[in-house]
Amino acid sequence: MKKLMTILTAVLLLFAGIFMIIHNLNNEELETDPQMVVFTEQQVQAHSTTEKGYTNHELAVIKSSGNPKDSQTGPLGYTVKVVFVDEPGTSDYYQAEEHKVTCTGNSGGHQNM
Repeated sequence: MKKLMTILTAVLLLFAGIFMIIHNLNNEELETDPQMVVFTEQQVQAHSTTEKGYTNHELAVIKSSGNPKDSQTGPLGYTVKVVFVDEPGTSDYYQAEEHKVTCTGNSGGHQNM
């Protein structure tokens, strides 16, 4: 009987340990890559100025942030928020790849593509 209780306790501790490890891995916050943040911001800024014709003075905010789960997958895991000087209440969101920038949405009512 004592041997059975020892085995059951060991099995329960094993399951508890496995559960804690899995829980911590799933909830671990991944850090964004500072180089990828700069890269995506530069790509969107270049797109806005060279392809869309905006000047740097017209861009109030260009801020890149990584999605914690997707930021390890390269630039597509990062979203770049752009706020234009003449539309401070509107934020446009972009994703940048090596040679392509895509507007993924906006908030505030104006679609700036």
